[in-house]
Amino acid sequence: MSNQTPNSASLTLRAKNGSTTVFLFAQKSDSLLSLKSQIHELLQQNKDNIVTPISDSADEIILGAPIDQADLSKGFQTIQNQDKKRTTVQDAGLKDVSVIGYKVGEDADFSVEVPSDDFDDSQQE
Repeated sequence: MSNQTPNSASLTLRAKNGSTTVFLFAQKSDSLLSLKSQIHELLQQNKDNIVTPISDSADEIILGAPIDQADLSKGFQTIQNQDKKRTTVQDAGLKDVSVIGYKVGEDADFSVEVPSDDFDDSQQE
């Protein structure tokens, strides 16, 4: 797990790639570089249980914001200026329980499996 401890000012973020979801705790003032480091650390610690690509370094991780937070199936777009130390969670518009996508490498696509509601009302008795 990450060495970051949540507190009342912490935001909980969900970083997704394929079927993998990494839960992160962040402050609004944390840099996006620190989020990428957290993701990398958690993936490395759990690499035996993860089927999605894992980066050799945090520098290979690219973060993306959903086009529509309410409908992740619409896709993700790369968050601008994420490699600058001054770009923060707040600058990226991330809020508590936001979803962010991540991919490994510039040429990769953001691929996020979105759970579907397979429940069919007609199957009720």
